[in-house]
Amino acid sequence: MTACELLTELVRCPSVNPGDLKNFEYPYGEAELVNLLTGYLKEMGGDVFIDEVLPGRPNMWAHFKGRDSSRTILLDVHTDTVSHLNMVVNPFDAEVRGGRLYGRGACDTKGPMAAMLLALESALSKEGLAYDVIFSATCNEENGGTGASKLVESVKADFAVIGEPTELKLVTRHKGVMRADITVYGKATHSSTPELGCNAIYTANRIVSAFEVLANNLKSQTSDPVLGNATLAVVQIKGGTASNIIPDCCTIQIDRRIMPGEDVDTVKKTIESVVCDAVAGTIKSSPEITWTQFYPSMETHDNLQDLAVLDIALKSVIGSATYDAVAYGTNGGFYAQAGIPCVVFGPGSIADAHTNNESIDLKEVEIAAKVLHNFLVTGFNS
Repeated sequence: MTACELLTELVRCPSVNPGDLKNFEYPYGEAELVNLLTGYLKEMGGDVFIDEVLPGRPNMWAHFKGRDSSRTILLDVHTDTVSHLNMVVNPFDAEVRGGRLYGRGACDTKGPMAAMLLALESALSKEGLAYDVIFSATCNEENGGTGASKLVESVKADFAVIGEPTELKLVTRHKGVMRADITVYGKATHSSTPELGCNAIYTANRIVSAFEVLANNLKSQTSDPVLGNATLAVVQIKGGTASNIIPDCCTIQIDRRIMPGEDVDTVKKTIESVVCDAVAGTIKSSPEITWTQFYPSMETHDNLQDLAVLDIALKSVIGSATYDAVAYGTNGGFYAQAGIPCVVFGPGSIADAHTNNESIDLKEVEIAAKVLHNFLVTGFNS
């Protein structure tokens, strides 16, 4: 199967993250894509395992034996995509124009998925795998990383390649992210007599102002030459029910990007302290702080043997190897936290991910497949 044929099938099998939807149907959920992948991987001879992490939303992984079973390489890619709504191309047609395939997930992250599958198929049909390989397809990466955080309970590996659009660069470091909802309560009353109530939006505004100060302070801290600084952003505010009612509730959502090496508990305590100090003496009930999502940061040392083999494989195909660090988070943070060294690698650009005309260069998918093939068939002493 060619890269175009395989990626066409993957994009035409929608796997849109349903978010908070409890009852969902086409095109939401990852189950149909897992069924498709299960067929591919069983045909290749893999031992396939499925774990329903969330209702109707499974993880899937397949184990393949290599010449040397003393080591295991994990190839991980997430199955969910962001929303298909408001795209300017048909999200599931997989139209090809000018050597690029268009559609939701083409870049993030079915292009990298296709490259991994092609590499596995090629390696198994030719030289064979140097080491045992686990291919994993994890759910809900886009909305909490639930699949990857669950997979580490079942799968052990010595090294992991995380499929994401990196422009064929080897990403060895990235930020993590913590998200929280902060809810403050007031007292509702008719808007003609605001003095009889307590406006929760005003209270929330004090917290927003305090967060702006904290965000500016983070800018002045020591920065990484590639990753920059830790950041904090208020990303949503929800409050009020009608134009003639003083709001008795307001919720702020924040996004805190974590640098490799930052202490997560300290970050939490700082934010919680800022919230409490901002409203001290102004309201009767304390704000509710709910930590909703956590993606760990990732940092991998460049002198690992597995990474050196991948470096050589990349150079053998394109003549050079470029290392990078990125601001966004990936499943790699969960595996790194579990003690599995990781690199993020794949065709496509993050600039095309999540866009309304998402696409990927098919030639780049082919190149990534060749690189991964060379990596999978090469041992340390080859």
